[in-house]
Amino acid sequence: MVYSFLKLTDGMEEEGQLRFLLNLGTQLFICAYVTMVTGIELIWGHGNLYEIVNALSTFTVAINYLTKVVIILMYRREIRQLFARLEHLHMELLKDEDQRHIILDMERFSKMFLRFYKISLNFYPILSLITNFINDYKTDFRKIYLSLKLLTPWTISDIWSYSAGAMLILWISVMMLSSFFSFIAMELAFTFEITAFLKVLQGRLNNMNEKDENIYGLHRDIIKLVTDFNALFSGQMYWDILVSSIQPCGSGFILIKALKRKDPEATELFYKMILVVIGPFILCACGQQISTESEKLHEASYMIPWYEQTPRKRKNLIQMLTVTTKPSTINFKGIIVFNYSCFAAVAQGIYSYLMMVNKFATDD
Repeated sequence: MVYSFLKLTDGMEEEGQLRFLLNLGTQLFICAYVTMVTGIELIWGHGNLYEIVNALSTFTVAINYLTKVVIILMYRREIRQLFARLEHLHMELLKDEDQRHIILDMERFSKMFLRFYKISLNFYPILSLITNFINDYKTDFRKIYLSLKLLTPWTISDIWSYSAGAMLILWISVMMLSSFFSFIAMELAFTFEITAFLKVLQGRLNNMNEKDENIYGLHRDIIKLVTDFNALFSGQMYWDILVSSIQPCGSGFILIKALKRKDPEATELFYKMILVVIGPFILCACGQQISTESEKLHEASYMIPWYEQTPRKRKNLIQMLTVTTKPSTINFKGIIVFNYSCFAAVAQGIYSYLMMVNKFATDD
């Protein structure tokens, strides 16, 4: 289940597969190209406020995608090992006849959710292509309407050159969204699995018996998985949060203008803004979910009739109560915890930047 949605990491089951390296190399080249072009437009462009804000927003999105691809490339072996351990624990807990339904229910939900999310991402390039065609038709196809500033080696002069440019933009969009989905899929797959594991431990604690001697060892394995996940991805996730307030500004600012003009482009811009905002929201929701289930595990440990347990189990129970006092979380070096409070700060930043840019535009 874990590997079925990690499209960039298909080749990680066999080290050095040509398909994986070619796919990842293509992703890296496209993300680097878009980052370079949007960076040039941001630094040396001579546009108005509208173009500057759009370039800044697009540049932060592109560089964010680029860092995700680089992380996967740099740590592909460690990622494979992490998810192999996750899958091993998954299979181990499935042996529990009383609690296996928790694992199976979460597995079905995760597959359904990831499929739906992938479809919603893949729908955007199609919507963008249709909206751009309508805008370009209004201008007699003199130029391509671009949410991304790209350099094409040919001049747009007729319907054929226009079609080639539109297909290039569509291909680049699909490849970049594939990079984005791969990273988000890892976050979601990891969260769904850890959540299911913690629920199984809660169920076992609520129905303690002689076969549950390994609960404490399983809890130790879960904590180690979360710690190793933080070591691999917390830096990139922290960067994601830092730029999350800027990323929607371009599409948000243009959306405000499009709504005032009653432009059909507003539909695409709104959809794009939602997709950009939902990235940091999923990250923070993943951290919040793991933290919440860890707190429930602490409550379950506290409610056990400890006086009915053997001295050895009492000792292990005290250790679990002590460890779960500070819930396992997805965080950056213990400084930034990714939860709903973190996303609230991101949302406040998005609103502040949009209002500031909109005020400057009004003053102009």
